[in-house]
Amino acid sequence: MKKFSEAPIVNGVETDVEFMEFGGLSSEVQEKVADWLHDRTRRVPNMLTVKPEDVFSKFIGCVALKGAGDEAKTEIVGYVGAMESEVHEGQEMSEVGSLYIEGSYRKHMVKHGGELLRISRVLVSMATCKLKEKDIVPYAFCNPASEPIFKITGYEPKDLSKVPSSAKVLCETSCELFDKCHPDRCCDTIMVLE
Repeated sequence: MKKFSEAPIVNGVETDVEFMEFGGLSSEVQEKVADWLHDRTRRVPNMLTVKPEDVFSKFIGCVALKGAGDEAKTEIVGYVGAMESEVHEGQEMSEVGSLYIEGSYRKHMVKHGGELLRISRVLVSMATCKLKEKDIVPYAFCNPASEPIFKITGYEPKDLSKVPSSAKVLCETSCELFDKCHPDRCCDTIMVLE
C-alpha cells in the first residue's frame, strides 16, 4: 500500500484515495470499515441499516480509503458490497448494494482507468467488474441518490420479477416502507446490468 499523501487534492482531483477489496484489508481495518458503515447507514432514512456482520458476509466488498498505508491515519471514504449469488432464470445473479460515500467526498473526483470519475462510480464499477469476471449478473436496489450511479455504469431499470425472489423477501422483512409499495414493485428502483 502506498503512503499517506499530505497533498490530497491536485487540480480538483483526489490523489491519495485508494480502492481496495475488503478481503485484502487487515482485520483491524475491516472492523473499522464494518463499524463505520453500520454507523453511517443507520442514520440514512432511505437506506437499510448495514450491520457489521452483514459487511463480513458479503461475497465481494470494495472500499475507498485515504491513507491506507498507515492504519493510524486511514480514513474511510466509501464502500460497496455484493451478496452471495443465486440462480434466477438459469443465471447466477448478485445484488450490489450498501453503497455509501462519506458526505464530504460525494462529489470528489479521482483519476481511474484514465478517466476522471466520482468515487461512487469507481466503487460500483469495481464490484460490477468482479461479478462479471465470474459470469454473475449484478443487480441493485437504488434510491434516488444511487440510481444515476448505477445507470451510468450500465444498469437498466427492471421490475421485481427480473431479480431472485429472495430479494423481495428482503424487502418484505427489512424495508419499513414495504407496506406502502405497490405489491408487484419495490419502493427502490430495481436496476440490472445489461
